[in-house]
Amino acid sequence: MLCLLVWNIETSAQEWPGDSCMVLHLNYDENWAFPLDELDSITFCPFNDVDEEWFYFNRTEPEVISVKTVYTSVASNKWYYSLENSMTMNYMNSVLYDNADYSTTKITSYTNYTSYRKDQPLGVSITCNDKVDSVQLSLRPDMKEDELIRIGVMVSEKTFVAVNLLPGQKYYYRAYQKGGSVTSGHFYTLGRVRMIKADDVENIRDLGGWQTTDGRHVRYGKIFRGAEMDGTHGTHITEDDKILFRDLLDIRLDIDMRSEEERGNVNQSPLGTDVKYVHYDVSPYQIRNEGYYTAFREILNTLRQGHAVYLHCWKGADRTGTLAYLLEALLGIPEEDACKDYELTSLGGQLRSRNSTSFLLLYDKIQVYSGSNLQEKVKNIFLKNGITKEEIAEFKSLMLE
Repeated sequence: MLCLLVWNIETSAQEWPGDSCMVLHLNYDENWAFPLDELDSITFCPFNDVDEEWFYFNRTEPEVISVKTVYTSVASNKWYYSLENSMTMNYMNSVLYDNADYSTTKITSYTNYTSYRKDQPLGVSITCNDKVDSVQLSLRPDMKEDELIRIGVMVSEKTFVAVNLLPGQKYYYRAYQKGGSVTSGHFYTLGRVRMIKADDVENIRDLGGWQTTDGRHVRYGKIFRGAEMDGTHGTHITEDDKILFRDLLDIRLDIDMRSEEERGNVNQSPLGTDVKYVHYDVSPYQIRNEGYYTAFREILNTLRQGHAVYLHCWKGADRTGTLAYLLEALLGIPEEDACKDYELTSLGGQLRSRNSTSFLLLYDKIQVYSGSNLQEKVKNIFLKNGITKEEIAEFKSLMLE
């Protein structure tokens, strides 16, 4: 459940008992995110009883109000489900970076052993009254056939689990049960980082969900980043994951940034002949590789057609991380958040940190360019490498809402 804990407000002791705090439910623009009557309760609790690790400081004016956001990793009632696993939530909600200090990182506090894969999302688990035969999901209450969500649903006895959903949405479901009965209802998905669950491909996440410096948000379902799907390292994408990538995520462009040696005999996408495959043998943390900017034009063309893109190298860490960082900066994602997305790869087992020698090499190369902030500097890098202002504007219009 997503809550806001609000305190230090001038009220009488009768209205606000002691040093308690009241749990409310708001979204990032300070409007009600969901109907108030669907909250299970409005709760008072001592501030000291709340674990600091669950806090995320919203960027509100401190002299107006102090606000912190708390997530739980499992649904605490029948409506609200976080899609972020516990380590991801803790990292996203607890870590704030200072752009003036690149000497530190906090990601290593979140890479310790867990019984679950930290590079994958949580599913939404719904238990029905009888054995479930099939399930339909939709973002529309009328559940029109042509508006149904094509997403993975696993059914087991009376329970179904929906995976790879979009954060921040209200989903309607209809579960068909043994004997012809039907259970219907709805739930809300919470979180910001959209990781993707796949059988044999690692470190997959959506570039969507981040807020830009001008208050817009990056659209989900446009660009995905991750590790290789096949090649010389023993990875072999499953048939189910091909369906996930091609049919459910609508990926129609496979950008491969591995070396010739790493990709072996691969010369087409394992997702099928209807997915365009392009290969660029680029160097990580370098901004003068032509392949990054040729890849940008391929991405733009696929977005124009209304389809999604998959960026990958071997582990989805360095070459993929470089291109993702440049794209995020171009969109106006704050510098500290672009660093956090880069570091999230560490939750998949490949430690990457903002204070590493490799990342600082990229950072230093960017600083040479003119501009008052990261977005302006990266924009000038793209212009220097032949990308036009019109192409950059079109990319932003397709990616931001």
